Amino acid sequence: MDNLTLVIMAAGMGSRFGGLKQIEPVGPSGEIIADYSVYDAIRAGFSKVIFIIRREHLDYFKEHITSKFEDQIKVEFAFQELDMIPSDVSLPEGRVKMLGTGHALYCAKDFDDRYFILMEKILDALENLEEQDNDDTTKKIYINILMRAFEMKTLHIAGISPHLDKCIMCENNDTSFYSIFDGGLICSKCKPLIKDAFEITENDKNLMRIIKHTSLISIANNKELKSLYNNSINNVKNILNKSLFNHINRNIKSLHVLEEILFT
Repeated sequence: MDNLTLVIMAAGMGSRFGGLKQIEPVGPSGEIIADYSVYDAIRAGFSKVIFIIRREHLDYFKEHITSKFEDQIKVEFAFQELDMIPSDVSLPEGRVKMLGTGHALYCAKDFDDRYFILMEKILDALENLEEQDNDDTTKKIYINILMRAFEMKTLHIAGISPHLDKCIMCENNDTSFYSIFDGGLICSKCKPLIKDAFEITENDKNLMRIIKHTSLISIANNKELKSLYNNSINNVKNILNKSLFNHINRNIKSLHVLEEILFT
């Protein structure tokens, strides 16, 4: 986990939200979402955080946001500006609104080109979901699936992505059990050797495989996932929650805050 960098994109205007959502208090003591993200990053061993912001917001961020943790993690700022584009790209005439996620990351490309963290991707996928014509029940289903995908991809970043193809002990294809401690599927032959092995269904395995191998944006647009939801979401959530706590030895605080906001 050495030299990991957290990138927080905070240059948008929040037009759909109705204000700068990046600095909107959401916690019991006025914490913003970025506070929770940085808190988790520090505990997980990240060494640097890059805030992508508008240049005119620099003083505010330094005084009110990054001053709280700059003695615990290296803080840098990148500025998202419309004229920072590749030489072969031209802006639409009269464009004044900031460009999207890809452009924000492009503006930070000189700071760190190795690791861009998950939180902004999950927010982008949630925005995409919000723009779809779904009823509230369907939205909550996909929000829950996206949260589980966030957990799955967090495990991947930590180098402990669940093994979901064959028995992790003997590579048998016939697997009906799962081990949190060993991080993967277990066959009936190996089950007596694994103390924490518990039963897992084909539906559970299929849902986990999809969220492991599919991008967050694609998950938000995958209509087939709804059919797997009812029978497996609680089992998959339990597996991923326990895996995170067992292997990283902590809960993801920013994820819990995000879920509280989205499900209330």
